Amino acid sequence: ESVIHVFGYEGREAEVSCRYDAGYESYSKYLCRGECDYTDVLIETGQTKKGRYSFSDDKNKRIFIVTISDLNYKDGGKYWCGVTRTGKDLYKEVKLQVVSDMCCGEVSTAQGEEGSPMSISCPYPPEHQHNLKYLCRGKRPSTCLRQAVITSNNSSRGRFSIHDDKVAGNFTVTISRLTPNDSGSYLCGVHITNGLDCQSFPPTASSQQTSSISPFVTRNISSQTTQTTGTSGSSVNTMCVCVCVCVCVCVCLGCVISHLSNVFSALLLSWLLHADV
Repeated sequence: ESVIHVFGYEGREAEVSCRYDAGYESYSKYLCRGECDYTDVLIETGQTKKGRYSFSDDKNKRIFIVTISDLNYKDGGKYWCGVTRTGKDLYKEVKLQVVSDMCCGEVSTAQGEEGSPMSISCPYPPEHQHNLKYLCRGKRPSTCLRQAVITSNNSSRGRFSIHDDKVAGNFTVTISRLTPNDSGSYLCGVHITNGLDCQSFPPTASSQQTSSISPFVTRNISSQTTQTTGTSGSSVNTMCVCVCVCVCVCVCLGCVISHLSNVFSALLLSWLLHADV
């Protein structure tokens, strides 16, 4: 490929993987920015670590890797993988994009009753119908897949179940028997490969039962994509859409009065029994 695309999260790290041809195993390699003068070289062969940069060279696979840690937005932009040789050096263009590890700018909000089920529907583009889908808690896309409460590899897990409608292009996660602990932020994720697809795919939430509290959805959801580049040169992305599910706990007033009445009667009876004694 003509350009190496690398994506990373702010505050985390990104790997720049640079392949080179046979015969250059013993040559000096480096990563640079700008005009790639000597002062523009960030790290090179012989320097395993330099500030936030680390360097490794796998001569068997003919690939050298530069890891940039503690990413910030200023790290985004154009880089060059370089191989030193007599005459003009060999270069490969690299484009690094740094994205926020907090999702999202806007969220979809839903309400449900304690004890009732709720479904969260997450649309996705048709080209990703065979990709892994998942739901996680929190707002950090970088750790979402590792902390997923359920994935499409398993149709159910505890109170969570997932159904992927490939024809309609959306997957639905159902949470049964809602509890107050279910309140919070969730991310819908689609694990994708090869390329960056930044679009907004607003999820929706609905209740499977008629209740006194109707679910509602605020659209215009922002989505995020991250990509890391492995030694094979292929890329792995995670597209996330943020969903905030708020569970409202409703208590029947009549039930409370009845319960208090029973408690009062029991206390009165106990007092009378002790009084007789």
